[in-house]
Amino acid sequence: MNQYEKTEIVARCVAHLAWQAWLPVREVAACIGPERMAELMDFAPCREFMSIDEMAWEINRGCWLGYELDKDAPLPPEDFGEKTVQRMEDDGMDLYTALVKA
Repeated sequence: MNQYEKTEIVARCVAHLAWQAWLPVREVAACIGPERMAELMDFAPCREFMSIDEMAWEINRGCWLGYELDKDAPLPPEDFGEKTVQRMEDDGMDLYTALVKA
C-alpha cells in the first residue's frame, strides 16, 4: 500500500467518524492532532480486513475521543479521501492541515 492510498484511507476514516459524530471534519481532525494523524497512517493497512466504519470506530476509541457515534448518520461522499489528497497535493499541505481546513 503506497502513501497516497494510506492518506486517502485515513482521510475517509476521519470524515466517516466526524459525520457519525455529527461534527465538522475539521473539529475531529483538530482533536486527533497532527502527531496522532501521522500515527494513523500505520493503521491504514487494516483497511484490507476492516470496513471504513469499523476503522472509524477504532479511531474514536484508540484516540480517546469518546464521541457518541450514530450508525444511522449520513456518510461522507466516497471520493472524500481522494479529493482531500488532491487538495493536499495542489496546496502543498499535510493530511492534518488539509482536514483541519476541510
